[in-house]
Amino acid sequence: MPINTQSSYQNKTILAVLLFMWAATGSNFLGFKVALQDIPPFSLTAVRVALAAAILLPLAMILADNRAITGKQVIGCAVASIFFVFFGQGIVVWGMQGLSSGQTALILACVPMLGVLLGWLVRKRMPSMRILTGLAIGLAGLALVVSGSLVGTMPMPSLAAVLLGAFGWALGTVIAPKLDLPANALMATLLQFGFGGAILATTGFIAGEHTGWIASARPTTWLALAWIVVVGSVIGFGSFMYLRARVHDALANSFFYTTPVVALFLGWAVLGEAVTYREVVGGAAAFVGVFLILSASGVTLRGKSGLPSSARRGSTGVLSAKVGTGFTVRKRDKTKT
Repeated sequence: MPINTQSSYQNKTILAVLLFMWAATGSNFLGFKVALQDIPPFSLTAVRVALAAAILLPLAMILADNRAITGKQVIGCAVASIFFVFFGQGIVVWGMQGLSSGQTALILACVPMLGVLLGWLVRKRMPSMRILTGLAIGLAGLALVVSGSLVGTMPMPSLAAVLLGAFGWALGTVIAPKLDLPANALMATLLQFGFGGAILATTGFIAGEHTGWIASARPTTWLALAWIVVVGSVIGFGSFMYLRARVHDALANSFFYTTPVVALFLGWAVLGEAVTYREVVGGAAAFVGVFLILSASGVTLRGKSGLPSSARRGSTGVLSAKVGTGFTVRKRDKTKT
């Protein structure tokens, strides 16, 4: 195949994968909202991560390397699962019971902003003016969106739960690089899903969630569950990892600002969810804020190997779970002290 033709084919493939990832991450919120009609929230998220782990396990075994996983790394995955699986999925989905799918996605758009704030507090380093501008615009948009709770369009407990889940996930992105996690990102995912699923199942049992839904769930519920497991988690993971190896970090992470747009549209078109001017204007501001933050946050060009230079020097992929995307990866360079 000629070089120009091959390059054109690869660009079209990347574009197709990118568009698919945008659609998949945004549609996850629709899937969760439909599944919640029959499945209790903690049971739903526990089943999701358990099924995703079961599907990914054979792939992990095929791609496994010879490096043994240490006890410290197992503990690191257990700690990470609290932030990324329990808070980032379980608590968020519990709060989603009282919110629309679009509202939930808009609130979760604050995760990169919270990550910047927490990183600023921990590292004591002033972000760039571009990031500060994005932070100010994004938080203003978020404030407009959540102001709906003051006029009764958002139940306060649900809003508080989603904000708590977002905060927990953002805190995890700051803490995870300090944890000793397996270098194999897929294996790290499986361990986090295993621990997180156990925590979610235990929480659901304590909360009195019944198992009767297994016999009474409607076909649409099973279809929604299959969607958020297969498309949102498994294929979504593969799409994200494919893009990470071929494009800039900012482009691979662009789902952060496309997800609310897709979720708002699908919620309105499929479920007939109302969309207020607060959500439209606030969502647009959050879109701009997240774009400014991500586009200014260490974009790295891919080298000939398809990996960032830091990865070639021995960086560790830290894989975390988010309700809308299923996954995100942050890198920790072992060569730095």
